[in-house]
Amino acid sequence: MRYVIPLVLSLAILAGCAAPPAREVRPPVVVAPPPRPTPAPPPLASDWNDWPFTPGDWRYVQRPEMSQVQFDTDADVLSFSCERAARRVVLTGILPGPVTIRTTTMTRTIAPAGNFKSDLPVMSITFAANDPLLDAIAFSRGRFVVEQAGRRPVVLPPQAEIGRVIEDCRG
Repeated sequence: MRYVIPLVLSLAILAGCAAPPAREVRPPVVVAPPPRPTPAPPPLASDWNDWPFTPGDWRYVQRPEMSQVQFDTDADVLSFSCERAARRVVLTGILPGPVTIRTTTMTRTIAPAGNFKSDLPVMSITFAANDPLLDAIAFSRGRFVVEQAGRRPVVLPPQAEIGRVIEDCRG
């Protein structure tokens, strides 16, 4: 018994020296800030001649069967194409619904027709090669505008290649 008491005391002391059970340490929760809303574009001036240009670039493409000038923006591509055999100019890259084209000398609202791609609502407007609106677009001073309801207007700088495409169709 002499050895029992020191043994029990030693075991009790050793039991008291054991490390406490490890606590589960969770990493702090990091909450991402909510995304900032895209600022609304500034309101347009009352005179369309003062509207800023839509950011983008003109690009001219010539093929044996047609010539084309495209205006590429971040979101859209508008193009004027000459179909030589039919002697017509086709404006593509617009959405369904009426389109208003403004130049310095003429304004016209046109209903587009046709659907070039079944998966995208890309519509077209076809002009006869001698349509006066084409001349008004080619010779517009400073800018011309393509407008559609529910969409910000596309304000385009005039480009010599537009006239070139029109002249290709007139032969």
